[in-house]
Formats: sequence, structure tokens, C-alpha cells
Amino acid sequence: MTLSVGLGGVFASDPVFHHHLRGFFQRVGHLSGGSLGFQPRFLPSGSSPLATAREGSLDLVISSSTYGSPLIRTFFGSLYPAISGDHQAWMRSERGFALWRELYAREGLHAIGFGTSAGLYGQLMSGKARAAEEAAGLRALVSTSERHDWLRGMGLESTLASNTRSLFAADSRKLDVLEPLQPSFIRGTKLHAQSGFHYVVGDWDKSSYNIEMLSLVKNWERLPAEIRAVLERAAAEESVLLTAALKQREQEALRRIAAESAVAEISTDHPFRREITARKELWLDRWAERDSLAATLLEARRRSSRSLA
Repeated sequence: MTLSVGLGGVFASDPVFHHHLRGFFQRVGHLSGGSLGFQPRFLPSGSSPLATAREGSLDLVISSSTYGSPLIRTFFGSLYPAISGDHQAWMRSERGFALWRELYAREGLHAIGFGTSAGLYGQLMSGKARAAEEAAGLRALVSTSERHDWLRGMGLESTLASNTRSLFAADSRKLDVLEPLQPSFIRGTKLHAQSGFHYVVGDWDKSSYNIEMLSLVKNWERLPAEIRAVLERAAAEESVLLTAALKQREQEALRRIAAESAVAEISTDHPFRREITARKELWLDRWAERDSLAATLLEARRRSSRSLA
């Protein structure tokens, strides 16, 4: 049996993701005794993996960057800053995984996730931002509308970039805060080496799966039960290896950043972090009042935080 697969994200450019995607394909072949294979093709540049999966023309869509619905992007995507340091533990729990799947089921999709980030995100801040007693007046550049709205509400002079890459085309001398990003990404752009910026280490976190595999529910249910089991098991096994590889890469990138530029710590009681966390929590509460699934997610996360405290 051969499954048609659409590939989105960084598989063509990122060797770690490429390697573990191949590892997943090979693992599926082994577990199926060679009876299951794939016919992969890259999705056109700029196309939405989520929309492609919903169309149902492909058996599977595998992407390193989906987050199509607002709920998925907010509760499981790259938050500003991360909800809490224990969010990864919640993601790995049976309840967290079930709620993540429920979000995609709302989109008519069956979802499989593998690889969880190592929780090593850092942030670039100016000396002025690190010393500030309040956030108002600081200059920020971010790439998502949610972060942009939060920061403007705090009195920052926030500019919304067209995409993440454009963050690094900016004149850093005119900025105080950039959004949290992976050490490997920041080092690749060399922005950390520009005058005036400190790479700030905190408990920033991209609390989601690194690779998401989506299938229209009716397509998924047409697959034989043994094939579905093979796909689930292969993803779970490759997830462990991908997570370890990403953790090693980000730790090495952070070590190199520390050798090349000023690195500082930022605590959870920093004025900037306290204020943005409080505003985000209020924003989430208002969303939960309008949406029952958002309320379920918010309560589950807070209950997890209390139990792990």
C-alpha cells in the first residue's frame, strides 16, 4: 500500500528535520514488513498545510509548521512568552495530547504529533529593556498579530513584521525587544552579535510538536486498523530521537552564542515578563468565556501547573 503525502515546512532546508522524516518513513516500512510506503511531494511555497489536509486530496500532510487555527496557534504554538516551564510536561501527558487532537478534530482532521521542543528558546533584548522597570516605551518587533496586540496594549512601540525572517533585516539599534526564538535560528542570522543586544536566557518555550501529521478524518478512517497503528507507533518512536537531536542542536547553538556575545539571565519576576504574562492570561480568560474548548484547554493547563508546582 502506498500513501500520498504532502510535505510542508523546513524538511528541504533543515538537515535534522530531513533526517528524522526519513527515519519515520523507514520505521514505517520496517514495522509494516515492507507493505506500506509513501509517495511524497513538497507542497507549493506559501500553501497552507492545514488547508491542504482539509481538502483531502492527499492521504497525509506532514509539516514542521502548521498551527492553522487560532486555538492551536495560541495553546500549542509559539506563545509569547511560554505559558510556563511545565507546559512541556503537560504536552506529553495523555490529557494534553488528547486535547491537542481535539483541536484538530474540530477542523475535521486526525492529527499525529512527534518531536517536542527542548524548551531552549531565548530572546534578544537591549540593555535598556533588561534594566527597565516597566514595559511602556520599549521598542519591539514581532511576527504575529497576537504578540503585536499584547505589546501595544502594554505601551510598547511594537512593529508587526511580515514574517520571522524579516525580523533580522531590521536595524537592531532602533529596537529593544525581539520575540523568543531558537538559539540555532538566532545564531544563523548573527543578530546576537550586533552591538547593543543581549541574548537573554529564560524559560521561553515552544510548547508544541515539532512535526505534525494530519489526515482528513474520512481518509484516516478508510485506512486499515493495522496501518493506522503502524503510523502511530512509528511517530511515537521517532519522536524520542527527534526531541533528543533538537535538544543537542539548541544546546550547542546556545554554547556558541555565549562564546560570541553577551548572554544574560532574565527571571520570571522581570517587569517586562510579569506584565506580558498577566495581560496574556487576561486575554486567554476572555477567549475562554466565548469558547468552551478554549475554556477546557485553559483549565487543563492551569490544573497541570498547580499539580506540577
